[in-house]
Amino acid sequence: MADQNILNGGLEILEQVISDVTEYNDNREELDELNDSIKALSREVNTAEKNIQTEVTLRVKEGSASINASYDKLVGARKNKLKKAQSKRDQAKMAGVKERIAVETQDLKIENRELKRQIEKAFAQEKVSLFCNSRLFLALFNSKTMLDYVIFVACVAIVFGLIPFGIYISPVIDDIFLVLYTFVVALIVIFIYKKVNSGIMVNHRELITQAQEVKSLIKINEFKIEKIRHSIKKDKNEEMYGLESYDEKIEAINNEIIRIESEREAACDEFEQKTKTNIISEIEGRYTGKIEENKNILASKKKEREVLEKKLTDQKMFISNNYESYLGREFIDDEDKLFELAEMMKEYEFDTIGQAISEFKELR
Repeated sequence: MADQNILNGGLEILEQVISDVTEYNDNREELDELNDSIKALSREVNTAEKNIQTEVTLRVKEGSASINASYDKLVGARKNKLKKAQSKRDQAKMAGVKERIAVETQDLKIENRELKRQIEKAFAQEKVSLFCNSRLFLALFNSKTMLDYVIFVACVAIVFGLIPFGIYISPVIDDIFLVLYTFVVALIVIFIYKKVNSGIMVNHRELITQAQEVKSLIKINEFKIEKIRHSIKKDKNEEMYGLESYDEKIEAINNEIIRIESEREAACDEFEQKTKTNIISEIEGRYTGKIEENKNILASKKKEREVLEKKLTDQKMFISNNYESYLGREFIDDEDKLFELAEMMKEYEFDTIGQAISEFKELR
């Protein structure tokens, strides 16, 4: 047929063309169905493999989390015990430090109490108010230390500087009040100083001076007490506080935590090396059979597709070379027209396909 002009052929040749074109179209439909089937099987295999990975990941994660949660609970309980034991040790040490401070500063505290009692007794004997031994009184009337002079200057600044300035800038107070304030305060201050000097400082200066010297001794002792307290708190030696039982308990709890962490590590290793493998095997076992079956079917269909694609290529080339070049794409692409053409040849008893085509085109 390759060397023959099919337009000169009769009904038998046309029926062969129809048979070849029909077979080609049937094969194309079969290839489309085969491609759809391959796509569906590929999706099913991919979905199953993803399901395996998802379930493995979830189960492994849950298993690992379960192990760690159990050990976290055990470690957490021991850490709470450790915290309580450490707190009791700190309390015991604090009590020991306080006791040590009390013992080592006892003599100085007793000495200070005695010095204060002597001052009170001396003032009582001379019938002088203890206010005359206060910081403010001594700063104003018998300044000796730097702090005394600071207090004195501050009082003078307030009485003769700050208050008059406030009166001066106040919009509701007349200037005459500033003059009146200055005059009255000056009289009061002069009167107080004269009264104190003549009534107290002249008669009791020695008492007040001695009281100041005793207060200096008390300050020195207080400085010594603070120094001892600071030295004891900074002392790293804890042997004298009897903390051995607390240390033993703390060490035992720490050792228990180390043991639990070691067991956790061993459990995690066993999970990774054994349990995880078993989980993966169990999950894969539920999917493997179906996946392998689908893969075998898939491989078979792909081979079938290769054979069919080659057959279609050969058929297409044959039809193009032997039929399409004579009949045109109009008849090759539309089987119904080929059947109409065959009916016309039968009805009009055309001898050749070319006669039938000419009539077909005239009728159209």
